[in-house]
Amino acid sequence: MATLEAEMKAASQVGMEIEFLRDLALEMTGEDQGCVRVFEDNSGCTSVAHGLKDTAKTGHFRRTCSQVEQYCVDGHMWLDWVPGSENPADIFTKAVKPAELFHKLRDVVMGITPVVYLSKAVQEMLRSNGTAGHSDVNRSVRRVMDFLES
Repeated sequence: MATLEAEMKAASQVGMEIEFLRDLALEMTGEDQGCVRVFEDNSGCTSVAHGLKDTAKTGHFRRTCSQVEQYCVDGHMWLDWVPGSENPADIFTKAVKPAELFHKLRDVVMGITPVVYLSKAVQEMLRSNGTAGHSDVNRSVRRVMDFLES
């Protein structure tokens, strides 16, 4: 089990990569990229990243926490909590047991059954239908639906 500090450092690295790729995509396409959803199975990490939790135990890596929080506030990255059994990244980072879970995650990663976990927050955004400041999410969903229908 990874510590909160290690999870925040990993989230910071992901944020830096997202920033680079967003800039590259903007330069190549001329269109600003939307928010990138990052799966995280550590609920403490997601709480700290979204400014919902701050404890004395995060003081020694506060700069990292602030950096990840800024990526989230700027709308470039969003850490979304998912249960470990639904996190496809686990297949690359640890031994996945039992075999059924391995097969499920493998099929998601390979695109055989591209069913991705939807957290309660994502479900609420999709239900909001453009209200409560979630119009970008719904615009992206509409683009995907139009693409799939064409």
